[in-house]
Amino acid sequence: MKTKEYYTDEDFLDALNYATNKFQACCSTLVDEECQKYVCKYGLDTDYMQSAFITKCKMDNGSNFKEFIRCSNQNMDNYNCCRSLGIGHDCCHVYMAMPIDENVYNSDKFISQCLDVLKAISYCPVLNF
Repeated sequence: MKTKEYYTDEDFLDALNYATNKFQACCSTLVDEECQKYVCKYGLDTDYMQSAFITKCKMDNGSNFKEFIRCSNQNMDNYNCCRSLGIGHDCCHVYMAMPIDENVYNSDKFISQCLDVLKAISYCPVLNF
C-alpha cells in the first residue's frame, strides 16, 4: 500500500473507478433502479447528489435507505474522514461509522439534518481502496 504522499491523480482515478464499481454492484441488488442511476457513484458533485437523492430516490422505506448507506460506506468505518470534512459528529456517527447505527433507518433526519454527509459519501470510501 502506498503512503498518501505518493498517490497520483491516476491512482485516485483507479481507486474511484474500483470503488464505484463495488458501490454500483451493491446498489444493483439493494436499492431501487431509479435511485441507482443517479446516486450510486462516487465523486459526484454534492449539490447534484443532494438534488438527485431527494427527487429520484424513494427512501421512505427504512430498509432501502439503510442499504443505500451500507452500500455507500462499503461496510467500512468512514467516521474520521467524514469529520475531517467539517461535518458534525451526530451525522457522521449515524451515517458513516461502523457498525451502522440503527438510527440510519430515519431518512427524514438525514434529509432534514445530514445532507452534508453526501459529501463524505461521495469521497471518503474511495480513500480506503
